[in-house]
Amino acid sequence: MKTVKSILFLTRPGDRSELAFKNAMKLAQAQDADVHILVTYPDDVETAETVGFEEFNKLIEAATQEKAEELMALVPAGVPKPRVTTRTGKQYYQAILLVQSERHDLVIKAPEPDVGFIEKVLGSEDMHLLRKCPCPVWLMRPEMVMPPKRLLACVAMDEREGADLRLNSRVIEMGLELLDRSADAELHILHLWNAPGEHLVRSARTGLSERQVQDWISAIREKHKSWFKDLVQPFSGRARIITHFEKGFPEGRIAELAEKLKASSVVMGTVGRTGISGLFMGNTAETVLHQLKGSVLALKPEKFSTPIRATGNSGAETT
Repeated sequence: MKTVKSILFLTRPGDRSELAFKNAMKLAQAQDADVHILVTYPDDVETAETVGFEEFNKLIEAATQEKAEELMALVPAGVPKPRVTTRTGKQYYQAILLVQSERHDLVIKAPEPDVGFIEKVLGSEDMHLLRKCPCPVWLMRPEMVMPPKRLLACVAMDEREGADLRLNSRVIEMGLELLDRSADAELHILHLWNAPGEHLVRSARTGLSERQVQDWISAIREKHKSWFKDLVQPFSGRARIITHFEKGFPEGRIAELAEKLKASSVVMGTVGRTGISGLFMGNTAETVLHQLKGSVLALKPEKFSTPIRATGNSGAETT
């Protein structure tokens, strides 16, 4: 079953997004999906006031059109030309509006260059997109090769809320669907478990013996192991699947394993700051995302609701 039918590709004048766009077109051909290009230009009141608003609008129109033409020239012969939409404003905001109105099921873009301290604290455009976009977002670094031969799919069980089996299954399903069909392609599936409050349980105040503490930890381990086995079992035989079941925390370990495996991309479930349970949440997800040096594909739970809603005329121009 093909999981991608409509791709929204994001770019801006000056972006080095050519390689990511070529990958998007390869994926579209493999999935028989359509591609929609969104070219955005940020609001720049100071420049507009300096050169005049009419002239500023002409400059934006010329710059966005030039960027669109650069990408269109990369479309292989015989492949349907993507639609192009140009908008002014925050890229993540305009992208999410289009995802909602056009029902795209995957957003692809080249990640922003490494951002500074202020951007990490206040939130970069990419992080806003990952937090708030209702459909999967794939940030593709230039070295990404399509189709990928090695992916790392990360699944997680929330002790407080129970396992989101549907989202975890979608993470694995997406990894398998995108994987190269050659015999040496590998989907690595990682589940990190831990015993919350272990340091408290070990306190002398509990009166528990070391044997009792170890039995408690072993019970948690077996619970996670059984859950992980049941999750992966339905996918056996689909491709070369290699499982990693480890005690630890996502911060640090996911990025470390991805680099060790030379995985083309990490596939993981995330949720934004909307109070909805899922896989890697809030600060945990964002810490992991900042640590990753390669590409990342982030999925949301089906019931995720974005805080962004259309309010009047968006000023879009679609061709």
